Amino acid sequence: MSKHVEDKVFFNREIMGHYQYLLCYITVISNDQLLAADIVQDTMETVWKKLDKIRSYSSLKMSLVTIAKNKLINHYRKNRLEKQTLPLMEEVLLTQHEEDLVTGFLEKEERRKILMTIGQLRSDHARILLMHYYYNISFREVAKLLNVNYNTVISWHRRALKHLGHLLEKQEKSIQNL
Repeated sequence: MSKHVEDKVFFNREIMGHYQYLLCYITVISNDQLLAADIVQDTMETVWKKLDKIRSYSSLKMSLVTIAKNKLINHYRKNRLEKQTLPLMEEVLLTQHEEDLVTGFLEKEERRKILMTIGQLRSDHARILLMHYYYNISFREVAKLLNVNYNTVISWHRRALKHLGHLLEKQEKSIQNL
C-alpha cells in the first residue's frame, strides 16, 4: 500500500472518529456552531498536514482537543470576539450522547436527569460544570477560555453545584409525593 493510501486509512480510522466529539467540545466553549465547524475543519486540515507527527502522539484524542482549543483561542485573539452565553438546551442535547464525567458512575437515566437539570441552571454556571466535569478542563483554563477571573469561575462553580443540588433535591421530593 502506498504512503498516501496508508495516511488516508489512518486518518479516517483514527482521526475522524473524534470529529463529533471535537465539534461538541468547541460548540460548548464557543457558543457558535458555525464557528465550531470551522475550527474543527481547520483542526482536521492541520492534522492532515502534520499526520506523521500526530501518529507518534500517545493520546490522539487529547492532541486533537489541544489543537482545536488552540485554534479557537487564536481565533478569539485575532478577532477579539466577546463570547456569548450558550443556549442551554442545545448544549444539553449535544452532550447527552457522550459519557458525562460528573455522573459517570450513575445509570443512564440518572445522567440524563442531571444533564437536563444542568440545563435549568444559569448559562454561566452550566457552562462551567460542563466544561470542567464533562470536558475535563481545569478551572484556570475555563477562566482563560471564558475570559473571566479565576476566582469568578471558582465562585460560579460553587454556586452551580449548590443550585444543582437544590434542583435535584426538589425533583426527588416531587417524585416521592406522586
